[in-house]
Amino acid sequence: MGEKEKKPLFVKTGFSFVTSEGTDVSFGPLVAMGGSIQVDSESDTNRYALDFLAMGGSLSVGSEVSFDFATTDMYSDGIVYANPLRNSNPAIDDLTGPCLIYQGQVAPGTGMSGAIMFLSVGLGLAASWIAFSTGVGATLVPAIVISSSHAIVIYWGNLISLPSAGVTGALGYLSVSDARVMKSAFK
Repeated sequence: MGEKEKKPLFVKTGFSFVTSEGTDVSFGPLVAMGGSIQVDSESDTNRYALDFLAMGGSLSVGSEVSFDFATTDMYSDGIVYANPLRNSNPAIDDLTGPCLIYQGQVAPGTGMSGAIMFLSVGLGLAASWIAFSTGVGATLVPAIVISSSHAIVIYWGNLISLPSAGVTGALGYLSVSDARVMKSAFK
């Protein structure tokens, strides 16, 4: 009998991470964030901007009010994976819609941040609302949402911030645009 071929847990998609930019503002435990992740498509050679807005909660050390930002000119790197629980290779349209973001940062002025984004979690949000409201259990909500995502983006990079350190969890919405078209429009 032949050995069964082992399939890797995390499979890269047809998209490669290019850069990111964004801004976070927090007031105590509340945070609002917005930004963009740029990815190159291997299938159609386009560069797409995955633009997002999100709100959530944070635990931080530092001031009660925090502000940080990163631009596309600052160091940023990342990886785009297909969700191993879905066993699919997503198209660009599969990456839009609701997203779940977990982020951590350390910034005594200039610092580093890292984030993991679960993209296109719409069905998971509906299923988790049912699980929560029927009493099945709030502890299942993150697992339900994460398992429904089409892709996972893990990225890290430099940022400029008020002195702080913390972690953030946020729920947002992601849309897509052609990054090269947007960039040429501003020239």
